[in-house]
Amino acid sequence: MRGAGVLIFLLALLAIGAFVAGTSLLSDDPSLAPNEAFQSTKDDDEGSLEVRGERSSAKTDEGTERTEPARVAAQSSWRLDGVLNVKGGAPGGVRLLASMIRGYDATLPAERSLEIVVQENGAFEVPFADPGCTVVLGLDMQTEGIEMASWRRLLVVGRTPERPIVLQAFALDAVVTLRVVAEDGVPIEGATVVRGRRNVVGRSRRDGLVRVHATSARKRLEVRVGADGYAVERVRIEEPQLSAGEVLDVQLRRGVTLQGRVEDIEGLPVQGASVTTFFTSYYGAVTTDARGRFRLASLSPSRESHIVFAKKRGYVESRLDVREKDAREGLVLVMRRGIPVRGRVVGPDGEPLRGAELYIGRSKSDYNKLDAIARDDGDFEFEAVAPGMQRLACEMSGYAPFVTSVHVGETPVRKDIAMERGGTIRGVVRLTGEGTPIANCIVSAFVGGEYAGEGTQSGEEGDFELRDLPKGKIDLEFYASGHIRKYVKQADVPQNGLVVEMERAAGIAGRVFDDATGEPIRKFRVRISGSRGIAASWMRTGRVFESADGTWSMERNELMPGSLVSVEVSAEGYGRVVQDGIECRVVPTADMCVVRLARGSVVEGTVVRASDGRALEGARVRVQTVDRRGINDAFDTDYGWIEATTNDAGFFRLDDVPRGQVLLSVDHAARRTHSDGPFEVTAGSRIVRRVVLDDAVSFFGRVVDDAGRPLGGSTLHLSGIVGPHATADRDGYFGFEQIDRGSYRLTGHHRSSNRDRDVVHVFDVKIDTTEGAGRSKDAPFRLQAAPSDSIVVRVLANRRPSLSLHPDDDASLAAYSVLSYDFVLDTFAGESGMVEIRGLPKASWELRADAVWNRGDPVVRFWVPRRRDDDLVLDLRGK
Repeated sequence: MRGAGVLIFLLALLAIGAFVAGTSLLSDDPSLAPNEAFQSTKDDDEGSLEVRGERSSAKTDEGTERTEPARVAAQSSWRLDGVLNVKGGAPGGVRLLASMIRGYDATLPAERSLEIVVQENGAFEVPFADPGCTVVLGLDMQTEGIEMASWRRLLVVGRTPERPIVLQAFALDAVVTLRVVAEDGVPIEGATVVRGRRNVVGRSRRDGLVRVHATSARKRLEVRVGADGYAVERVRIEEPQLSAGEVLDVQLRRGVTLQGRVEDIEGLPVQGASVTTFFTSYYGAVTTDARGRFRLASLSPSRESHIVFAKKRGYVESRLDVREKDAREGLVLVMRRGIPVRGRVVGPDGEPLRGAELYIGRSKSDYNKLDAIARDDGDFEFEAVAPGMQRLACEMSGYAPFVTSVHVGETPVRKDIAMERGGTIRGVVRLTGEGTPIANCIVSAFVGGEYAGEGTQSGEEGDFELRDLPKGKIDLEFYASGHIRKYVKQADVPQNGLVVEMERAAGIAGRVFDDATGEPIRKFRVRISGSRGIAASWMRTGRVFESADGTWSMERNELMPGSLVSVEVSAEGYGRVVQDGIECRVVPTADMCVVRLARGSVVEGTVVRASDGRALEGARVRVQTVDRRGINDAFDTDYGWIEATTNDAGFFRLDDVPRGQVLLSVDHAARRTHSDGPFEVTAGSRIVRRVVLDDAVSFFGRVVDDAGRPLGGSTLHLSGIVGPHATADRDGYFGFEQIDRGSYRLTGHHRSSNRDRDVVHVFDVKIDTTEGAGRSKDAPFRLQAAPSDSIVVRVLANRRPSLSLHPDDDASLAAYSVLSYDFVLDTFAGESGMVEIRGLPKASWELRADAVWNRGDPVVRFWVPRRRDDDLVLDLRGK
């Protein structure tokens, strides 16, 4: 309904005591004076939005809201002003649902919700009566055909909101029809289509068809499609396809299933733990039963490994990287109780800073960071933190970000935080050599090596103001579309008149022809790799282009002029072509990359067992070329392969194979990769191959410590095979099935807790599957582990470096291959950082630092074990 005014609600004048008793928080008093409200800033259009409560968080299906809490002064009532922008549509008459929740927990039910109507110019008002306490305000879309992320904000009692609410929505003016089918072309009923995080937008009918509403305001639509028993597939629908009105086929493959159990460090089952994998978390998680068991289905068969997580309140997250053939059964995730970290956040005068946001983790964008919020008395609590050196950060509008390191042992930790008022940097962003102002440049600050605060954006004249910065020196980042990202190191805080110059980014363009006819190919896909500044999507799925003359271009990335890239071009019915060494230009032209595609070929055949010619089902067959590592070469290895999986008859078919010298790589079960070829492929040909694999064997063993006690939950690896992981059961038994005959290096580790530190048992032996113990379950190979040690490193740096751990000699290589080796220190200008690296085996090691932002010796060498009074120092402050 266009032109409608703001909906005027019924008057509800209630006393403060009535509010506390649980009456309405929303007001309809039309006489309330308008008041400035607060700004809503979105990080992206599709993602996760969360409002952190005392011990819980509320997340929406799409959009990430990342702003400071607004403070509401304690008085009779307020009215918050806002504006709604609708891309591709008009805001007039759009209905929003406003709701309020008392306190900090956004997961609680709202005490009352009222509908408001947006004016024709997009303005709206949210009237509410003062509850005398902190509340969570929510705004949700109620009008069909308009898509908006659920909006949540913590309103902290005692301070007036500062800026207006700004909401972004999209008109759903396009419809995309998908047909979901299995590999044999049979329609799949009940397949779920998800956009963003768990936002279900449709389910397929009996004929496999599903209609998905979309917006033409976005250049592309990305959804994930899954069904019971099938792997989840990501589908990117480009802008030309949005308007074409065609039916797009989505083929689902049979999924991989992992199942196992979750135990505590005593071996007891953990019931009610949430288990999921990194790439399927948007489809939800499964919950362990009374025996700690879980079953994960619909995992992608293309992934060589799956990162499995287990979470439960009061426990530290358990994570395991497993191969798809490891643990169809028997996967074990071990969880340990976390340690509470409590404290209070106060200002310069000792006043409690209610609403301050805290997190423990390497970055505020980490998927597994821990969140907390300071309550009315300034107190906060992290309920379950892992032992070790932890990074603790605190942010609040009007104050400089606070970062510190906290050592967590086996007892609760107390850490109070005193926040200081921040400083401001004002300046201007211009184009190098021209002086033209750059508008809409995003300016961000780094504290402790991570993004801090809300950042800002330059105005039409290139001017910017970045507030709430720690006084002294700070690093800044400047990002503007179509320009090279710029970093300014050690900028003074406060300061006025900072001038930053940015260079124009380069681009690339090309033209695609049919090699036989010389005619342009009208529809094709382009992937680009090989240079910094390329968006990950270009290396993964690339972009689909439709043009009458076969031309395409890529701009608005961060390609350096003169940098070299690789370009892969593919089209249906053609063999793909990769061109290397394409030089990027500020003004790209189509003659930069001229590609001629020849008709693709078909390679088909069977995979059989050597002893009796029996068909091998489930073998993965991939196309590789003689002169390149793979068809996708430098591109993201999870995308772009020409591959197929054999059926129950051992049959496979590979379409659109390019001409040239080709070989097939075959992976089956946990066996070493087998190669077939090379052989010559000509354009448009059909080639039949028969791939013969030697018979497989099995290997069994038992893991014990130096006292002969079983080490259940140990993770083991076999060198050089597709599925190198196995997990020992409670009694220490493990097994590798369907592996090749021959010699292997068997490595692994077992991690447990011993008072104030973790203990890691590490093993490394050579085995032979053709003789000796281990060829049957009744005569397992005995694997005895050795204890490990730990070190503490003190780092002096100008900013927080990234550290990696490497073996200093070949004898250390096995231990290095089974331990986590990426460690991050929390250091910044003028201060030192401490890191404790636990569970190191006896060996010679190198600790290396990323010294891009620091100077000095980036390497320190040491031997484990070390004397306890022998400090290990890594000094990166050299000139």
